[in-house]
Amino acid sequence: METSKTKRIALLSIMLALTIVFCFVPVQIGPISLAIMILPVLIIAQVEDFKMTTILSFMMGCINLIAWYTTKAASPIAPIFQNPIICIVPRTLVGVVAWLTSHGLKKLIKPSIKKGLQIALEQGSIILSTALGVMSNTVFVGIFTLLFYNNSTLKTGVAIDIEYILAWFGLNFAVEVIAFSLLVPPIVIALKKAKLAGVKPINKQEVLNKDVEDVSTVNSEEK
Repeated sequence: METSKTKRIALLSIMLALTIVFCFVPVQIGPISLAIMILPVLIIAQVEDFKMTTILSFMMGCINLIAWYTTKAASPIAPIFQNPIICIVPRTLVGVVAWLTSHGLKKLIKPSIKKGLQIALEQGSIILSTALGVMSNTVFVGIFTLLFYNNSTLKTGVAIDIEYILAWFGLNFAVEVIAFSLLVPPIVIALKKAKLAGVKPINKQEVLNKDVEDVSTVNSEEK
């Protein structure tokens, strides 16, 4: 049990470290800026419980908020993401949506079906939940931006309206959905093969019951 707990803590620490790096070091591909910081959360959502996923998602939002006040403060859109609601809430929802979708779909997969089909369906649930996680970030950032800044001009001179939001998020959204849907499944498979994730935690009650059964069996044999 201690080994399993240690692996979970180690995995969370690694993902948190990557989140910090990705929050402060943006990935720019031409005019497209990928929200690569959500990648660790999307991975954790596939292999860990709801509590750990939500904690990492919330921490990602808080770290990203700090980044917009420091290394990203010179960006023309910095005032938008310096709003805690716009920066933290959508980031937190990434993990929540991805986790609920992934684990909800996996519960629908019957263990009686063929192994090959079962694996295919599990991979499909990872891809779909990843896409919805990315979508939740984009959609809620867009909605909150319009609620707070629609038809207004930021102090940096950027005019915010529905056309700007659609143009701003449109291309980024398509690239992020494709990129993360391709990246997350193989990373999850690699973590499981390395036994760094997806290992069922030891249930204390099950262990106690097993010990009782073993003692009963020994006593019966002695008699």
